[in-house]
Amino acid sequence: DVFQRTLVRVDQCATWSIGRTPTEWLEGWFMKSPMAHIKRGNAEEFFAWAFFNKYPSELKEEQKSEMSAMLQECERRYDWSFAE
Repeated sequence: DVFQRTLVRVDQCATWSIGRTPTEWLEGWFMKSPMAHIKRGNAEEFFAWAFFNKYPSELKEEQKSEMSAMLQECERRYDWSFAE
């Protein structure tokens, strides 16, 4: 699926000498805002757009659950912590 392929690419990019870390990758989508400034709601909006092509308010319950699992996987895998 798209999310799993994205994780693979983010991980690959981090290994390149000119690559970015997963945190730098996410910060890049937020105009290089530091991770400490990226709120969970902002990440939800980004993930809803990137993986479902929708606004969070347009997601069905199943999609909201899937998106939540995606965010939790990234938090675990990349040690991300979003501002509330």
